[in-house]
Amino acid sequence: LVAFGLLRIVTTHKDIDDVANIDLPIIELLTQIETYQLEQAIAFERAIRYAEEIEPENDLALQGFAEADSTFRYLAELVDILLLDAEHEVTEALKQTNQEAQRIKLKGLLLSIKKLESDHTSYENHALEVIDLLEEGKLKEAVFASERVEGEEDQFNKQVEGVLMRHEMFTEALVKIVEQEEVLSMKWIVTLTLLFIILSLLAVYTFSYQIWGP
Repeated sequence: LVAFGLLRIVTTHKDIDDVANIDLPIIELLTQIETYQLEQAIAFERAIRYAEEIEPENDLALQGFAEADSTFRYLAELVDILLLDAEHEVTEALKQTNQEAQRIKLKGLLLSIKKLESDHTSYENHALEVIDLLEEGKLKEAVFASERVEGEEDQFNKQVEGVLMRHEMFTEALVKIVEQEEVLSMKWIVTLTLLFIILSLLAVYTFSYQIWGP
């Protein structure tokens, strides 16, 4: 009985620990990606605004454009790195988990992250094309092309938010399943304990009767 109880407790603890270890790194990474992506979009918008003010003698606008361009490229690299880190975390978790439900969820999450990587690469390339047009002084063409970039940026943000929401909802469902298993384990332990007590009392009564009878 004690061995059964300890086994169930250890199993439940391992299940919760697995869920927590997988859940926290991914949420932190996706949240950071969302933050950097927002800053990246702001830098892109600033690059366009400074480019509109660039004149032969306007060094301030030229400097602002260069800083916005540099910031955009730096943040784009950070997002790419974080997406690769998220893919690595999910891949490692997929290797370690033994629960089928968890494996299905992780495979879906892995596909979503790879889709984010592809979409961010497309967004980044198109944004850099716009910045190149701005550097060449083709302002009208750049502004026209920026509309597509802004649409891709909005779509990417929605995808990140969607992945976060689905991940959190599924994690909550897994935790509830683990908690239900924990309650079931406690019921089994209580039931077996009562059964053991009853059998022990019957055994003691029978043994005592055999001794006291003579």
